Amino acid sequence: MRCLSRFLVVVLGPIVMVAPGVSSAQIVNVLDAVESSEDGVSGAADFTIEWRTGNTNLRRIGWNLGTSYRDGKHLLFFQWQLTNAVKKSALDGSYDDPYISNSFEHLRYRFHVKGPLSTETFLQHAMDGKKRLRVRALAGTGLRLETSKKKWGFVALGTDYMFSYEEYYDDCSCTNDPGGCTEDDAGVEPPATYVYEPFQHRWSSYLQLVWRMGDNVSFQQTTFYQPRLDDFGDFRLMTEAGLVLKAGLFYAKTSFTVSYHSRLSVWCPGVENFDTVLKNAIGFSF
Repeated sequence: MRCLSRFLVVVLGPIVMVAPGVSSAQIVNVLDAVESSEDGVSGAADFTIEWRTGNTNLRRIGWNLGTSYRDGKHLLFFQWQLTNAVKKSALDGSYDDPYISNSFEHLRYRFHVKGPLSTETFLQHAMDGKKRLRVRALAGTGLRLETSKKKWGFVALGTDYMFSYEEYYDDCSCTNDPGGCTEDDAGVEPPATYVYEPFQHRWSSYLQLVWRMGDNVSFQQTTFYQPRLDDFGDFRLMTEAGLVLKAGLFYAKTSFTVSYHSRLSVWCPGVENFDTVLKNAIGFSF
């Protein structure tokens, strides 16, 4: 318990300091966080630094921290992602114009019941300026089925109930319209009308594959599906595929993510429902 207390202090302390002032994608793959098969604390961290000049004068810094604590049948893990980017308004200007600022924090507890069955409970907080999401806070609980971990890897399936609260920026006019908003679609006569609900009950399910192609190479694929329980037409879908190369404590990862929110363009006209991210990262494990 002393180790667990230290883990919570190290992990949760930075959230309190950072969360109010920063803003991440609405579904983030947390399942690739480091999970050691041995008891104790383990984790990994990677960093990205980017400068662009010319047509776009941009400075971008980001990091991803994943850490876990295992004690027999109990597993507690946390993931924190932060991206901050600023741009110049002119070539001779300073880097003081906010461009992208994302933050994501996720804490999950998993208890191994028997065989392939585990229960899990989680808390999450996120903000995403790019998608005009001011805050998203959620809590959930459910079940996970996982094949035994073999040399080749494993497959896992999860199904959870999730309650969330969402708040968008004021320029997302439809979220402030009590009369509802319409979706422009030539195939719908008259256009369908939707009413925004900040408090939402969702079903969250996922499929995870980890394929170890060699001692130092692995492929990871995770897909999430999150429909609203009272309106399955309002759903989020995300799939991420990544290749990880390891060399001792260090690793390199290339991943591609596709996400889709069926109603985002309704709540925030001008914001696209689809989003893709290609990412290269270098990090270390501990």
